[in-house]
Amino acid sequence: MVNKSKAAIVIGFVDSSEVKLSGYGNVSKDNNIPVNGSTFF
Repeated sequence: MVNKSKAAIVIGFVDSSEVKLSGYGNVSKDNNIPVNGSTFF
């Protein structure tokens, strides 16, 4: 990745009965809060 920046991603899987969310990374370099299904990109 450019300038060794860290990326974050949230992935959702939807089927007929449930939604599964999985997040990887942090909100920002200065804020170590992990991303989740409520994170706004």
